[in-house]
Amino acid sequence: MKNLNVYCGQAAINDFLNPENHLTPIVELNEKLNPFLADKVHIYIKLQTFLPLMNVKSIPAYEMLKQDMCPAKKIIESSSGNMAFSLSILSNCFGYEKMKAVISHEISLGKLQLLLLSGAEIFVNQEPICPNPNSLSSGIKIAEKIGQKEDWKNLNQYANLANPEGHYYKCGQQILKQMDGDVQIFCTSLGTTGSMCGISQALKEKKTVFCLGVVRKPNNPVPGPRTLNLLKMIHFDWQSKIDALIDEGTQQAYAQSLKLCRAGILAGPSSGLNLAGLLRFLRQEKVKHGLEQFKNNKGEINCVILACDLPFLYMDEYFKYLPRCLFPKIYNKEKLLTKVNFCQRGKRKLIISAATIMKKFFMCTSKILWKMIAEQKLLSVNEDYILIDLRSEKEFSCGHIPESININESKLIDYVDGLSEQWQGKHLVLICEYGELSYFYAKMLQDKGYYSFSLYGGFIKWSELNYPRLSLSCQIRR
Repeated sequence: MKNLNVYCGQAAINDFLNPENHLTPIVELNEKLNPFLADKVHIYIKLQTFLPLMNVKSIPAYEMLKQDMCPAKKIIESSSGNMAFSLSILSNCFGYEKMKAVISHEISLGKLQLLLLSGAEIFVNQEPICPNPNSLSSGIKIAEKIGQKEDWKNLNQYANLANPEGHYYKCGQQILKQMDGDVQIFCTSLGTTGSMCGISQALKEKKTVFCLGVVRKPNNPVPGPRTLNLLKMIHFDWQSKIDALIDEGTQQAYAQSLKLCRAGILAGPSSGLNLAGLLRFLRQEKVKHGLEQFKNNKGEINCVILACDLPFLYMDEYFKYLPRCLFPKIYNKEKLLTKVNFCQRGKRKLIISAATIMKKFFMCTSKILWKMIAEQKLLSVNEDYILIDLRSEKEFSCGHIPESININESKLIDYVDGLSEQWQGKHLVLICEYGELSYFYAKMLQDKGYYSFSLYGGFIKWSELNYPRLSLSCQIRR
C-alpha cells in the first residue's frame, strides 16, 4: 500500500524513513520571487523539506548507514545540525545503540533542543559552526579519533562517498525525471559539497547543465554552507562539478528565506542563500553577456535550486540579522511575557582592514615601513593596538606582521583574560591565515567586553598587498 502513502508491518517506519520511497515536489516560483520571468527564466525549487525528516541531510545520512559494511554499536559524527539529527533518528532504525554528536558551542538553542529531542548525546567543542576539517582541535578530528575506538564508528560525512552517491540517486535522478531532462541551470550552496557533487553528476550525464555553486561571504554566518577558504579542506572533488561559483551574505540569505516563507514556501536560510546566489548570478550574466547562452530550444531557461531545511530552528537569527522594518508592528507589546530581540544597529564592527592597520598602528606607509625594516631602524607604533597572530608557531616563524605576538588559539582566551587590566581599552587585532578563525575569536572576545577585531583576509591578504612581513631571522627593534 506504499503507493497510497500507507506503510504497514514491522518495517513500516524504516520504509517510511527511506528517501527512496519519497518523490519530493518541485515548485516554480512566481514573479514576486523571480524578477527574471520577463526574460523567460523559470526558477523551480525542489522541496527536500518534504522528506520524512524534513531536511536534505537525511539523504546522505540514510545512504551512509545503508552502506556501512561493518556496523558498530555506537556512532559519532561532527555536526551541529541536520546530519546529526538525521543520524540520531535513522541509527535507531539500523540497530545502533547510541549516537553522539560533536557540536560547536555556537549552536543555536533550537538545534540543540532538536538534537536532545532526537536522543543524541552531546559533546560540545569550542569551534565555529563550519570548522576546519584539518584542524587537530576540530570536532571532525575528535569524532574521527573516538570513531577508532572499539564499538564506535565515525561515518564522516566530509569524506564518505555515500554522501554524494545518496544525492545522485535520490535527488539528481528525481530532478531529471520531474523536469523531463529540461534543466539549464542547477544551483545549490556548498557545505560538505555532497549534494552538488551527486546531483551535478546525475544531471551532466544526461545533458549539458550549468551548475552554480554558492558559498557564503567571509564572516557572514549561514548554517550549513561554507566560505571558499573553508571549502579547500573538503575531500570531495567539488571543483570539477561546478561551472561557476558565487558568494552571498548573511542578510541576503535570511531576506530571501523570509520572502520564500511569506510566499508559502517554508525554507530556511541556506535555501535563501541558494536563491540569493542564483538571482545575483543571473543579474551579473544579464549585464555582462546576456542570458541567451543558457536558453533551451524554446528560448527558455529552467533553473532548479534546493530547499534544504525549514526555518523554524533559526527563528532568533532572522530577528538578529534582518532589519526591524521587515517585520510587522506589535500592538500592546508591553503586555507580552516574552521579548522579541530585533536586530540591534550600531554594534561595534569586528572587521579591520590591512590599510587601517598601516594607518592606525604603524602610522606610516608600507613603503616607509619596508625601508625601516631594511635599515633595522627603531620602530614606533600606536600603543593602543595589540596585534595577535593565532597561527601555529611554525607558520609565524616563516612570516608575520611586524610587532605582532604569537598566541596559540587554544590559549587565547585565558591569555587575554590574564592581561585584562593591562589591556583594558586596547584594540585587540586578531590575525589568522584567511580571517575566518580570527573573526570567530574576535566575536568571542567582543562578547566578553573587549575591543577585538579580525584582520580582513588574514595574513594571506596582508601578503597579497605586499605589506611588510618579518621572519624570526629578521626582526626589528621597537
